[in-house]
Amino acid sequence: MIKYFRNIRRKLLKGSGISSYMIYAIGEILLVVVGILIALWINNLNQQKKNLRLEQVYIEEFLLDLQEDVHNLEGRIKSNKKRIAQVDTISYILGTNKSLTKTERLQFAQRHILLLSESYFIPEKTTIRQLESSSHGALMRNKELRNKLFRYYNANDRNEQNNEVSIQLYMHNFNAPNLLNVYMLNDVLEAYTSLDIDIQTVDLGTLVKNDGYIQALFLRRENAETQNRGYERMKKLAEELIEMIEEG
Repeated sequence: MIKYFRNIRRKLLKGSGISSYMIYAIGEILLVVVGILIALWINNLNQQKKNLRLEQVYIEEFLLDLQEDVHNLEGRIKSNKKRIAQVDTISYILGTNKSLTKTERLQFAQRHILLLSESYFIPEKTTIRQLESSSHGALMRNKELRNKLFRYYNANDRNEQNNEVSIQLYMHNFNAPNLLNVYMLNDVLEAYTSLDIDIQTVDLGTLVKNDGYIQALFLRRENAETQNRGYERMKKLAEELIEMIEEG
């Protein structure tokens, strides 16, 4: 093709028609411009296809992250409901103010074990961190979906800072030490390890009069309820996002 145009140019140069040569030169320039525009169009088309594939990868990864979050939140909500039920049962037993047999004493101690475990939720952030640290934010063409995703992760950050961290501090500095007071420590240890430890029967009357223990008991219940309210909000946001992604 190039050789063909060169031959045309040589013939025009040998001839006397300068206007014909000018027309040829302009045509050649236009041909180059058209070639460049076509190349840019093809490159842009390929980039658009690449962006669409990358956007779909991000959306699929977000879907997996959100589904994992919902699963984890459901587990934490369920565990906290068990903690609340245990506090209510312990409160009922304390209200009876009766002497406990060895079996009843160990069962009573076992109810405290779940109260000593902690609940802490952090969403799966791998995909959102990748999106934030790259220049791919503009790939999310669905503005509503993009905004809801960022609101979801911001809401989780606020929940962690305002609820989760403070509840952990309560657990470490107040709840656990008071629930594992001198009256309960050996019983809980025996119940947890299944070792036969030579201890005396827990006196419910003494426990009822222990203000630190009673306050820790009901604070554990309140903390579980507070966490569940936050978890329910996060779960609702995640489920809305999942529904939006699945509907396309």
